[in-house]
Amino acid sequence: VYMIARKYTKLVDFYNAEPLSDGFGGSTVVETLIGSYWAEVKNERSFNDTAQGTDVIKNTYSFHIRVNNFIEPFLNNLSIRYNGNKYIVNNFEYVDQLFRFVKITGTISIGEPELPVSFGLFQDDNVTIFQDGNTLIY
Repeated sequence: VYMIARKYTKLVDFYNAEPLSDGFGGSTVVETLIGSYWAEVKNERSFNDTAQGTDVIKNTYSFHIRVNNFIEPFLNNLSIRYNGNKYIVNNFEYVDQLFRFVKITGTISIGEPELPVSFGLFQDDNVTIFQDGNTLIY
């Protein structure tokens, strides 16, 4: 299996969600940015989530990314921000036998405030890519 870079055209923010003491005997969740990674994003209309034992019918997306050392330790505590929405991770599974690619399934968190979609400039030795929201301009 070879990585087809043209499939990974959406920039997605991944956060590590950790409990933090609130100082009053309870805890709250703090999200720390792990990084922004290129992903293939698909809207999963309806599927059977066998890991959770339930059917998820709407607002479910899958994020296919290439696994790296920065994100792999946090796969169990991920939250995702994409296109101004927060996604709660339902499941993740490795797509290939060498554990190079992972498919993360998430559901839109209703009631979360929308974040503005930022403009980005990504430069390499060979190419310059502009991102306006989720649109790539080469």
